[in-house]
Amino acid sequence: AALRRHGIRLGPEYARTCTVGQLGCACSHLDVWRRASETRRACVVLEDDAVVCEDFPRRVEALLAEAGTAWDWIYLFYHPDCKRDLPIPGKTLVQRGFETWGTVAYALSHAGATALLAAATDTTHDAPIDHLVMRLAREGTIRTLCATRMLVTTAGQLNPLAPAAALGSNVWGTPTLLDLAANTSD
Repeated sequence: AALRRHGIRLGPEYARTCTVGQLGCACSHLDVWRRASETRRACVVLEDDAVVCEDFPRRVEALLAEAGTAWDWIYLFYHPDCKRDLPIPGKTLVQRGFETWGTVAYALSHAGATALLAAATDTTHDAPIDHLVMRLAREGTIRTLCATRMLVTTAGQLNPLAPAAALGSNVWGTPTLLDLAANTSD
């Protein structure tokens, strides 16, 4: 029902392999994108396992001031294996965007939310929601930036600062749709 409400279509392979957590995560992000689009406001999005840095509000405010208005999505978290240095002359808090897994924390503009919603309902999904974001950035549909230093880490499976303290994943550690359907038909 949630997928239909969001106008989401799954490709056949992804429908067999996606987890309930991946779909719940996608629906949660789509809800935020819809609200940002409808209210015509930018927002900061944090997933439930986000761990923010000290003085987070002040740092985000400074980052957004430096970024100006030429962005749709700013990664406040990025997967440590994806880290790249892509400086923008005259900027110290933001850099050009790079592809990274995860939607743990980001700033989203009204225009970015509107573009993401349009794309999300106009495609067949074959991968988790962060792949859609990466594709749109690669195509130039959304303009991405990355914080030069992560402002957020995660208490989940990707915490580079405390790998032994990682929580179990509520995205990857859930049953697939097929498993769920098989268990409910008994």
